[in-house]
Amino acid sequence: MRFLTISSLLALAATATAIALPLDAAEAPLNGTIEVSVDLPSSLMAKRALGASGTLTYRWISRTKFGASYRLKDTKADSHPVYIETTVYDINDRAKYVLRCNNNNGAGNEIICPEKTYTHGSTVVGIAPHVCVNVQLGSDECATGGTVTNPYR
Repeated sequence: MRFLTISSLLALAATATAIALPLDAAEAPLNGTIEVSVDLPSSLMAKRALGASGTLTYRWISRTKFGASYRLKDTKADSHPVYIETTVYDINDRAKYVLRCNNNNGAGNEIICPEKTYTHGSTVVGIAPHVCVNVQLGSDECATGGTVTNPYR
């Protein structure tokens, strides 16, 4: 009975340790998809909502380089274009928006922006999609999706 309890505790400890450890670069995902959408009430248009939805498909190439392609849909008939870009978080705790893709085709229209690569001047820690509604003569309404960590960092 005592042996069974000890072996169960050891197995539990091994599982907890394995979950807490970070993935090795070989095990981390080198590519994937992140979705994000903006469906916020506009501060400029009290009762109207602005909207966009987008998907970032990413491909890690190195510690300073990645590829990104997008799907972007304007979800509201509000006469505002929408855009998506990638937020790059670097080793110096700075964030930068890169690889912008614009959709000026109006409500209900979805566009696909083919992959472009980006090389940063220092190690990229992670990236996240940043989707916005371009509010003319006002502040853009934006949302940032989940961050994906660079497996090469």
